[in-house]
Amino acid sequence: MTADLELQIGFRPSGVSVGGSVENFFDASDTLISDSLTLSADASDRSGNPNDDVTFQVSAQGQLTEADGDQRDLGLLLVGDFLGAQHEALGGAVFGRVEHNGLAQDFDGGFITQR
Repeated sequence: MTADLELQIGFRPSGVSVGGSVENFFDASDTLISDSLTLSADASDRSGNPNDDVTFQVSAQGQLTEADGDQRDLGLLLVGDFLGAQHEALGGAVFGRVEHNGLAQDFDGGFITQR
C-alpha cells in the first residue's frame, strides 16, 4: 500500500504535539481505498541522538473501505527521526497490523516527509 502522510508538529516547552492524517491509500493494484486515518498518541525524545535512538513516534488507527465495500481495521506506528540541519524532513519506519474477517496480518515499511 501507499498513502499520503500529513503531519502538523508543534514544539512547546511542555512537549511536542502532533496532528495530521494518512489518506489516499492505494492497494497493490493501484486501486484507491477510501477513508483516512488520524494521527494520535505521539512521543518525542528531544534529547535523543538520531544516530542511535528513535526520536519521534506517532500512531494511527482506523477503518479503511475498499472499492468492493470490504472494510479493514488498520493500525500504524510510525517511528523515526527529524532529518537535516534545519529539521526539514522526518523519516523512518512504519509498523502496522491489518485485520479483516477475523484474520490479522502484520506489515512494515517506511515513510518520509518534507517541510
